[in-house]
Amino acid sequence: MPNSLQCWKGSRNLELMNTNDMESQSRKVAEVLNRAVADTLDRKRRLGQYAVMWRDGRTVRVEAADLPTLPNDSVAQARASAAD
Repeated sequence: MPNSLQCWKGSRNLELMNTNDMESQSRKVAEVLNRAVADTLDRKRRLGQYAVMWRDGRTVRVEAADLPTLPNDSVAQARASAAD
């Protein structure tokens, strides 16, 4: 397996991004998305708002009291900082 993704344009071989960089970027994107979802669900729970989620192959309305609690580093860090 090559260490980088490549494309060929004419006779030139252009390196787009090596796989280590791509994996690192993918992890960062996943972390940001997970944090955004956790922040949004936490805010909706506190405000008493429902959320629409995908479950068992369909969309469902989930009331605030039933929203899942997801680990959220940013919320935990903010609360820890406020406690100091």
